[in-house]
Amino acid sequence: MTKETAPPVLKEPIMLHRPTPAKSPWRLLPLVALAVLVAGSAVAAELPLHIQLIWGTNGEKPKEGPPLKDVDAKLKERLTAVFKWQHYYEVHQTNITVAEKQVRKVKIDKPCDIEIHNLGNSLIEVKLFGKGEKVFTSKAPLKDKEPVVLAGPDKNDTAWFVVLTPK
Repeated sequence: MTKETAPPVLKEPIMLHRPTPAKSPWRLLPLVALAVLVAGSAVAAELPLHIQLIWGTNGEKPKEGPPLKDVDAKLKERLTAVFKWQHYYEVHQTNITVAEKQVRKVKIDKPCDIEIHNLGNSLIEVKLFGKGEKVFTSKAPLKDKEPVVLAGPDKNDTAWFVVLTPK
């Protein structure tokens, strides 16, 4: 990514209001149904994510330094359709779970940390930190197993990408 090009801006999701249940002689049945839904949603409120730190370059994989793994073909196709680099290497990957309304901070590389806030309703807020300073903040809706990609420039006409994929 060139210095003139900023990462794409993500749109804010629409929050839907749920109507309150009507009072009736059968109001015990909706309460039981609600209790079942709440119990079932406790598991759904947990957000499992696969996080990858990716390096994009037009150069070949370096022979020295930490071992780099080629990204899978599907992710490479997705990245090359949008960005100019021909090679994408995985620097680090991890799996985490973030409970609803909770924040998790994870070190994904020596100078790079990521903070993920599960806002609920399949919406996350992501903060990226480089060398201890906040570099980027964005909110993103999560769709079925569709990755959220954050990107930024790096030295020598290369780029970094953080890919968050719901599991």
